[in-house]
Amino acid sequence: MQTNYFFILISLIFVWSVQSIELTAQDSTITKETTGAVQEKSVSIPAGTEIMVHFDTAINTEEYPAGSLFQESLNIDLVVDGKVIAPKGTAVFGHVIESRGGKIFGGEKLTFAFTGIMIGNQEVQIVTDTMGVQAGQGQTAKTVGAGALIGAAFGGAGEGAAIAGGIAVLRAHNEHIQIPQGTIAQFKLEKTVVIKE
Repeated sequence: MQTNYFFILISLIFVWSVQSIELTAQDSTITKETTGAVQEKSVSIPAGTEIMVHFDTAINTEEYPAGSLFQESLNIDLVVDGKVIAPKGTAVFGHVIESRGGKIFGGEKLTFAFTGIMIGNQEVQIVTDTMGVQAGQGQTAKTVGAGALIGAAFGGAGEGAAIAGGIAVLRAHNEHIQIPQGTIAQFKLEKTVVIKE
């Protein structure tokens, strides 16, 4: 009788041990799955990050009315915490805000903002201040808004080319104004950008 009781006790302990191991394994799997779902990787580009964009194509008040979209490219790598988020040459997208030209001499104005950048295979929205150029009287011009527009070596402008912060601004054709090819736009992000990997 005692022997039977002993074997029954051993059997119960064995069954209990097996069930405990299975439950522990299941809990471990669930924990890993839950942790994986919570720990989704993302990269942040902080507000205030400086970006430099190269104008591969000129934009002007004759061909780009308000609301027009345009595409340029990064002039240098976009780096955050030592990691290249977007290499030089990455597409950057812009939006013309104000385009005034072709009517009143000295009243030409062209302003824009950058609205997106390609990160991997997705266009990521960015928020920047308005920037641009405005013509004045006597073949003068000045930059307007935030950021900086830096003129590259610009030859062959001919008569009617004004200078705004080092940018040759062509005004020779029907009183229009343009930001020439080769210009560098230097600006900072207004809001932090979070990119999910």
